[in-house]
Amino acid sequence: MGFLQNIQSAARKQGAPITVGIAVALVVSSLFFWLFRFKGVDSVALTGDWMHAPWVLLTYPFAFTWLTDPLQIVFFIFLIIWLLQLGGSVERDLGPVRYGVFFAAMTVIPSLAVWLGWLVCHGVGQGLALTGPLLPLAGITVAWGMRNQTTQISLWGIPINGKILAILDTGICLFTIGSMTGIPILGAFACIHLALAWAFAVGAIPGLNYAKPMTRHTTTRGEKVRDDRYFDDVHRREKEREERERLRKLFEGSLSDDQEA
Repeated sequence: MGFLQNIQSAARKQGAPITVGIAVALVVSSLFFWLFRFKGVDSVALTGDWMHAPWVLLTYPFAFTWLTDPLQIVFFIFLIIWLLQLGGSVERDLGPVRYGVFFAAMTVIPSLAVWLGWLVCHGVGQGLALTGPLLPLAGITVAWGMRNQTTQISLWGIPINGKILAILDTGICLFTIGSMTGIPILGAFACIHLALAWAFAVGAIPGLNYAKPMTRHTTTRGEKVRDDRYFDDVHRREKEREERERLRKLFEGSLSDDQEA
C-alpha cells in the first residue's frame, strides 16, 4: 500500500501520471520476465500473426527484460530517466489524456508499419518479433526535440540542441530496427511514426494542435467592475488630454491675436 502511495506521490510531483505509470510498468514487466525466465513473453510481444492477439500492438514495449547483464541494467536505468524527463515534459504540454493517446499512437503505428514492411519483404509475417520500448520512446523524443529545437541538453557530456537530438534519435531508430531484424529497409518503415511525431509537434497536421487548448476564462462580476473602472479611467484621461490640448491652442491663438493688434 505504501509503495502505491509513493508512486502516486511521484506522479503528482512530476505532473505526468501517465509517464510515471509507463515507467513503473516497464520496471515491473522487466522484473517479471527476468524472474520467470521470459515465461509468457510471447503473449505480449509483437509477432507476424498478431491478428490472433491484437493487444500486442500496444504491449510489445513491455515484452523484454533489461536485467540480463550489468551493461543492460545501466542502459535500462538511463532509459527510465530519459522517459521520465522527456515524456514528462511532453505530457505536461499535452495533458494526460492527449499524451496517453499520443503514446498509444507512437506504439501502434510503428508496429503496423514494421509488420507491413515485413510483409513486403517476405510475403508473410512469420518470423517477425518486435519487443522493447525503442519505437514509442523515439516518437516522444522527436516530438520533444522539435518543440524544443534550440534547448541545449548534455548527452554523455556532449551539448546538443533539441533538433539535433530528434535527428540523432531518428538515425538510432533507423539503424537499430534494420540491424535487429536483419532487413535494413525495415528501419525506414520503423521511422514512419517519427515523421508523424515531427508533423504533430510543429503543427503541420490540420486539425491537430500540439499545445493544450487554452481554458476559456469566465469573467466574474468583480473583474467586470475592475475592467469598467479601468476603461472609464482611460476615457477620462483621454478627455483631459484633449481638453488641455484645446486650451493650449486657444491660449496660443490669443497670444498671436494680441501680437498682431
